[in-house]
Amino acid sequence: MIKRIKKIINIGRFSNCLAPGCEFKNETIIFGLNTQGKSTITAILRSIQTNNNDILIGRKTFGVAGTQNIEIDFEQEGVIDKYVFQNCAWNKTNQNIHIFDSKFIADNVFNGESITFDQQKNLNTIIIGKKGQELNNEIIALQEKSEYFANKKTEMTKEFFRYFPGIDFAKFKSYLKDDDIDNKIKDKEKEIKFEQGKEEIKKLIKSHIISLSSIRFNIKDTLIRTLDAKQEEIERHIKSHFATDNNAQSFLSEGLGFLKKKPIDGSLRSCVFCGQKLEVEAEQLISTYATYFKGGYKDLQNEIAKAIDYFKSVGIGAILEKIAFDLKTNDLDIGLTDTKIDDLVNLKVDFEKEIDKKRDLNYIIDFDSFNKLKSYIEEIKTDLGKLEQDKLNIASPKTILQLESEKKYLEIIKKRHENTWIKFCFDWDTIEADADKVRAEREKKRKELEIYSTSIFDTHKETINSLCTKMGASFEIEDFKALKKIVGKDERIFTIKFFGKHKVSIDSEDEKAPNFKNTLSESDKRLLAFAFFISLLMHDHELDNKIVIFDDPVSSFDSERSRKTVHCITDIACKYKDAKGVEVTISPRQKIILTHEERFAKSLKRLMPGACTLKIEEYLDGVNKRSMISHANFDRDFPDDDISYRTEKIKKILDTRIFTTPFEEDCRIVLEHIFKRKYYLELRDLIENKKSIRTFTNKLIEVKVGSFEDSDKSKKFIRLCDDLNIELHDNGAYNSSGDKESIIKDFFDCLKLI
Repeated sequence: MIKRIKKIINIGRFSNCLAPGCEFKNETIIFGLNTQGKSTITAILRSIQTNNNDILIGRKTFGVAGTQNIEIDFEQEGVIDKYVFQNCAWNKTNQNIHIFDSKFIADNVFNGESITFDQQKNLNTIIIGKKGQELNNEIIALQEKSEYFANKKTEMTKEFFRYFPGIDFAKFKSYLKDDDIDNKIKDKEKEIKFEQGKEEIKKLIKSHIISLSSIRFNIKDTLIRTLDAKQEEIERHIKSHFATDNNAQSFLSEGLGFLKKKPIDGSLRSCVFCGQKLEVEAEQLISTYATYFKGGYKDLQNEIAKAIDYFKSVGIGAILEKIAFDLKTNDLDIGLTDTKIDDLVNLKVDFEKEIDKKRDLNYIIDFDSFNKLKSYIEEIKTDLGKLEQDKLNIASPKTILQLESEKKYLEIIKKRHENTWIKFCFDWDTIEADADKVRAEREKKRKELEIYSTSIFDTHKETINSLCTKMGASFEIEDFKALKKIVGKDERIFTIKFFGKHKVSIDSEDEKAPNFKNTLSESDKRLLAFAFFISLLMHDHELDNKIVIFDDPVSSFDSERSRKTVHCITDIACKYKDAKGVEVTISPRQKIILTHEERFAKSLKRLMPGACTLKIEEYLDGVNKRSMISHANFDRDFPDDDISYRTEKIKKILDTRIFTTPFEEDCRIVLEHIFKRKYYLELRDLIENKKSIRTFTNKLIEVKVGSFEDSDKSKKFIRLCDDLNIELHDNGAYNSSGDKESIIKDFFDCLKLI
């Protein structure tokens, strides 16, 4: 058992706690207000039990530079055994410590509003005992192997999904090899490319049709024209009769304009230059000149020259090569080969040679190559138009998304039969086979554990339900049985039954149905955890070697349940029959109860009169709050007179000047009590209406009782009400320590006034 806590240095609130004189007994009650160090003492004992040093290292006292140190004396048959924590480690551990606190509840029964599978698993481990735990350890070892294989598969699955997101692995494994897969993928890529560029291809085809349509084959109408102007005769005449050719044609052209028209009577005209009569031969020469100069010869010659220049400028080869390139780029074909393009270019060249002969306007051009070229161009236009109509303007049978999906499927089939993924699938099958063997062995051990644990769970069920009834619960546990699968999270270690017939799930999240969350109060949940803990003690055949710790066991209990809790703690015992059939009764080696409930502490002391009583007290070390352990006298520290107790508590705050403890409510209750007793008749109606000091003061001013009509006296009470926020619920002011000291002094002044 624990004999004494000699010192606690730099652990939580215990910065320098030396308490060698505070010796523990078989039954020890420790009182301490919340936040002052109860949970720290519990953590120290749990650290000894579990050899978990981190829970103390993490509680290093704030604002100190020294090392942590603890010394605790245990006693065994009169021999002192020293437990020392230094250099962040204990010199020894003690597994005979059993602790009931919020951690036990959170680890083994419930956490907040729910019971997790891990909590059920922990509770299951505690109940099945040593033999069961050995079987359970074997199951855990097999489970670890199973988890290893599961983790390996998880890693492989992640690896698989990294390369093949969203692909079903089982289907992947089943894909057969396809020797023509590469060609199928290429064909699918062509389909996708065509669909992706369809609109652009349409625009391209249209532009090529427009380009071909813009070739002016109508120049044939110009080139086909001739003009019989006897040009050679005119040139001979000029050379025979003019000294120079310069301006000769202009001279003749202007002279023709001066000639009179032929007389109607057929008489001869006269020459404008010499006056001689123009005979038939002269008239014929004039006619030839007229045809040449006035018959449009020059205009025709210009038109033909332009037509020839245009035709020569048209880049038929370039146009056709661009069309052929664009078609090939988009995997389209209308038979426009390089050979065909060369043939068309040659036709153009042939016709260019032909039109070079058109210098003589009387020359009649051979349009054979021209007509063939035009015909072929029209065919190409027609083929492009048909391509546009048949392939580009019709609705696609598949979307791009569908085509890409089909391509992806083909690519996955190809990947499946690469060496890397062939090996991957083989390794998967090997792991799966090994995992099946481990699972089979694990299930065998689970069955063995189930048979062993059934009887133990039945015994605990009876005890737990008896305790629930004793403590006034309207529920009991049902279907209390060991877990078969350590990771089978569909299992439940128990259910709850209300009033002997209404079963409630412990894990349902359905707000519309009864469940653990919405049917059990906080008090009920804690009672259930307490019953589990007590049952474990009542069936522990080594209980007489155990140190049992209770840390605030009655938190959230009403007075009746608190009373029953006192009885349970006082009467803890394990009764069983030994190997000879003799009934044996044993009690814990030591019981230590920590509480912040004054009445609970006094009740425990009444039923355990021989118990040692200690307390955790707060003091100021400069500006820091620290704690220490000292002896306690519950009768003196917790008087039964509530008003006297509250008054003493307020006085202690003033004397110690520790203003962190709330006092406002105590001040209000004390003042109300005195007002009600002294001025009951005057305040009867206000008392019935739950009024308080401010209203009481105003009433006494009104009826002129107790000298409250004295403005100095009434002001003191009204101002005190302001400071204590009495009947002034929206006051958000913050009071400093200096303010609080002044307020408490004013409180005692007002007490004296009444």
